[in-house]
Amino acid sequence: MKKRNISLALLLALVFVVLFPTNAQASKYLSGNSYAKEAKTHVIAKKTVKVYKVKTGTYEAKNIAYNYGTIKRGTAFYRSGYLMSTGGYIVKSGKYYHNSRTFFIVPQTNANWCTKYSRNFVIWNKSMKLFNTKRKTSNAWIYSKPGGKKLHYLKNYPRTIWIATRHEKIESGAIYYYVHSKHGSAKGWVWRGNVKRI
Repeated sequence: MKKRNISLALLLALVFVVLFPTNAQASKYLSGNSYAKEAKTHVIAKKTVKVYKVKTGTYEAKNIAYNYGTIKRGTAFYRSGYLMSTGGYIVKSGKYYHNSRTFFIVPQTNANWCTKYSRNFVIWNKSMKLFNTKRKTSNAWIYSKPGGKKLHYLKNYPRTIWIATRHEKIESGAIYYYVHSKHGSAKGWVWRGNVKRI
């Protein structure tokens, strides 16, 4: 009788496992969320690169990647700190966001396509038509580069005319002018909000 009850209990347990698999049995695919957790390093793209969407398989060799889009130069995002064995870095951002079955990679074999995040990263740098400026506020500086070494305190240049020759936009969204003094050797980068055209 006991043997029969034990056999019946084992049979019922087997039927339950087959009909109602546990989470461990049900999740036979690798987790896209687990992959994406590795993208912890905040970086900026130094050049435009292709992005691939990866659909997870039952093991890594079964993952399927296909061309999905690009990350453009100047885009901030998160990247894994290591190169995947299948080639590429795991990435995530607002546009490239993972789920339980998908994640994104940039198929590069080195990390030279991106750099550590900085609000002073230069998005673009262009020449422009020359124009004269004066200081708009005295409590400001001219720098060697945006966020760089302080060179000239505008308070010390009350009547100086500054000639703007270039402008550049940095990651923070600020635009700086490259200026040099009209009758002197002072030069550098100044935030455009601190000077005015004359």
